[in-house]
Amino acid sequence: MQGKHREHYIEQPDPAGFNRLRRAPGAPTGWPPVRHGLAWLEKGLAELERGAANDAVADLEQALGWQKTNPDAYYYLARALNQAGGGEVARETLRLAFEHFPEMHSEGGAFGLYPPINFAETTPAKKMADPNLGDEIIESLKALMAGIERLDDGDTVGAEALLLAALEANPWNLNAYYFLAAAFAHGGAPEKARLIFAEAINRHPYAYARASRFGEFQGFGLDEKTTIAYYAALADRVGDIGAFLRPCPLTGGRGGALDTAAEDTLRRTYECAMEDWRAGRIPGPARSGAGPTDRGGNDRSLLLVSPRHIKCDQGWVEYDATLHYQRTAGAFFNKFDLHYSDAIDSEGDQLIQPRTDQVLRLGIEALAHHIEDFAPDIVFFSGNFLGGRQGIGWSDLKMLKDRYGFRLAVMVGDIYPPKPNYAKYWSQAADLIVALNEHPYLDEVENECQLLLWPGVTAASDLMAGNRASEARREEVLFLGARKGYRDLWLAHVRDAGIPSNIRFTDQSRENSVSTEEYFRLFGTARLIFNSGMVSSSDHHPNFRIFEAMASGTALIQQDFPLLREYFQPFIHYAPVDTVHQLTVTAKFLLKRTEIAEAMATEAGTWYAAHYAGPQFWQRVSARLQAPASGIENGFVS
Repeated sequence: MQGKHREHYIEQPDPAGFNRLRRAPGAPTGWPPVRHGLAWLEKGLAELERGAANDAVADLEQALGWQKTNPDAYYYLARALNQAGGGEVARETLRLAFEHFPEMHSEGGAFGLYPPINFAETTPAKKMADPNLGDEIIESLKALMAGIERLDDGDTVGAEALLLAALEANPWNLNAYYFLAAAFAHGGAPEKARLIFAEAINRHPYAYARASRFGEFQGFGLDEKTTIAYYAALADRVGDIGAFLRPCPLTGGRGGALDTAAEDTLRRTYECAMEDWRAGRIPGPARSGAGPTDRGGNDRSLLLVSPRHIKCDQGWVEYDATLHYQRTAGAFFNKFDLHYSDAIDSEGDQLIQPRTDQVLRLGIEALAHHIEDFAPDIVFFSGNFLGGRQGIGWSDLKMLKDRYGFRLAVMVGDIYPPKPNYAKYWSQAADLIVALNEHPYLDEVENECQLLLWPGVTAASDLMAGNRASEARREEVLFLGARKGYRDLWLAHVRDAGIPSNIRFTDQSRENSVSTEEYFRLFGTARLIFNSGMVSSSDHHPNFRIFEAMASGTALIQQDFPLLREYFQPFIHYAPVDTVHQLTVTAKFLLKRTEIAEAMATEAGTWYAAHYAGPQFWQRVSARLQAPASGIENGFVS
């Protein structure tokens, strides 16, 4: 068997899959994963028909690599494996299918609609054609592909007939549900589209009850009509989504129309809030702190140890935290240097290619030589991984610290399950752990070393500035980032409302992301930036996009949550929204009343520079490393 079946998510791509998956032959640029998976499925079936079992195995593994939720691909891969002599692996493949789709074979015998597989035939004496692939399954697949072609051509009526036929022939044709719903959504029947998705969610929850799976149908694109229909159905199962779809509190309705009354209400809200803020009638957020009065860490030396690329591979984008820390620390410390840690950073299952022991050893030696030559007072290490898994470990850093006498600060980033407790791991070597949010994980660390909470990577304003001239800003809402956290739901309503927008879903790979220069330029030239910091159904965190927006001088529309208000003031530093309809109303308002958006962006930039920018962060890091006591400090409590 060539490779392993692995989960593949658009918003959180499988590193091995990034290296292993191949585009379907002849596939146009921009095809989503499901389309690639179907093309590989067709190719694998053709190989099975002509008796080329090994070629079929390779093709069908590609099909499952692109889309994990296709029962046909599981079944025919098992069939191909068995024909190629891998009966045991074939059984395991079917076991996975049964696990994901427990009712798949509940009717019509053990194999349901699929022809039985004779597992006794594991060593074919010769290449044998396999014409009996299951009439209903093949008929359904052909109707599906024909329906997709009609849909591509804009013939929604013709697509509907073919896709209904596909489901009638094989109710386990999971992809037919999506494309049938899309045909209804684009054919002016959104309620029918919602009902189709509701049936799919109830009958096939593994494929449709998780929004991360839905992303496989659209990839880096956004089909707003189909997306809205899907989430309208999913809201019956997931309560959070129903809350997002409530009527707009400003208008009392859905659809997000900016009528005169809503515009007047918003104008008064923003203008009064700004007037009260500037007059000192609104207290500063609870965790704002007072900001530094001097540059106390300036005379110390710091070595930043951080990767150049995400996943430590040039096939991925540059690691933005490294860029920002490099600029801000370089401006704060008189003596500063950067050591790229791509040879020692990360864990084996996060790497594109396995790292050999020799590469790791040489990488650690290179770091040791850099420390010896530079002789830093502080080493600031990016520790968003568990060491000792093809990466540098805490004991290696402890050895270097004992040898060269520096103080070690480790930034562990966002802290929340299912991520491991990186803070606890690195506390065995660190003098200071920098965490971006509070979590019970830190309770296991506060007696081991110093702790500093800072709610985001400190952004370098010179990188984010772009073109700040207001007349050069584009009249649009910008989103650049991963599809996760129901962001496609929010943005689908923005686009469906006809609001000018630039929506770019990415997976952090170089191929599927904008360049670093383009990323910064877009932030500096957009009127509005939308952001959501959801990391689970109940958790929100102040993510880096908030700081980037404020440092770029761009007005921020933010899905609101209580913790954010402890750092920033709503209606002053950002435009708060709680429902998708409130988002569309607010976006229309701020694009129309540009003077209010610009005032908010100015206040946010000033507040950020005074409280959360590079000098404040690096002074606090330096001060904490000079403090003798252990324990936790919230970086924003005066």
